[in-house]
Amino acid sequence: MKFKSFILFTLTFSFQKFQIFKLFLRMPQFDTVTFFTQIFWLMIIFFGFYFITLRIFVPEIAAVLKTRKKKLAIGTGGLSHFNNELNEVEKTTSLILQSSSDVFTQKVQKVAFGLN
Repeated sequence: MKFKSFILFTLTFSFQKFQIFKLFLRMPQFDTVTFFTQIFWLMIIFFGFYFITLRIFVPEIAAVLKTRKKKLAIGTGGLSHFNNELNEVEKTTSLILQSSSDVFTQKVQKVAFGLN
């Protein structure tokens, strides 16, 4: 008895699923009559947007990227010039410090040994 009720329940449930599936086939987006018009307008809108993007937005973005690349090249060129100048200043400063240290050492030695 339980087995028969189980089979009856399963068949009823599967029939209900089939009915729901059948309802989905009647939904407007699955209507085969309107497929052509939907695809037609999809293509019109898609390719319209594509060509507008290709003709207007892509050249503007390319110009911005090109300008940005030039600014970065100029900026890094100025930075390398600045680094070269900084290295020259450091060399000069170290030479001045070294020579002043040598002079100070000589004067201290003269005073310490009384060679004046």
